[in-house]
Amino acid sequence: MKVYQEVHELDLTNVYTLDRYWEAGCCPHLFLVRTGGEVAYGGALLAAGHSKTAISTFTVPTGVSTVLIAELEDEVTHVESISLDDEVHRLGRTLTRGQVLEFAVSAGVIVRIVGWYASRFQSLAVNENGFRRAMLVDEFIHHNRVSERDNL
Repeated sequence: MKVYQEVHELDLTNVYTLDRYWEAGCCPHLFLVRTGGEVAYGGALLAAGHSKTAISTFTVPTGVSTVLIAELEDEVTHVESISLDDEVHRLGRTLTRGQVLEFAVSAGVIVRIVGWYASRFQSLAVNENGFRRAMLVDEFIHHNRVSERDNL
């Protein structure tokens, strides 16, 4: 039996957290900067890449001019490469808490990010990360507080 439930329109200025304990791990975050400068949350990146190489792929939406990859937590993110359509940029860049990798894009470009992330502290309580992550994403969007931006 299938049951359908309507929900309100998605509002990317609000952060939603689904905490299922085993899925509450952290990863780098994708932010999209619209042509007018508005920052919107694009989602988690490399979600399957905890201590192993993973790939995240997305198509740049209309009106977006810049992509930000942000490490907001006590983790290390390693970006091996970023492909913009068929143009591959081998980076070997490492991001730690508060660092951002920024690059210009055009609408319709297919972005492919290859990399991985790892927690810096083994003792962090996994259950606490969901709410904390939501707060960090909200702060990034509304205050755009970063310690360093690294351009592609």
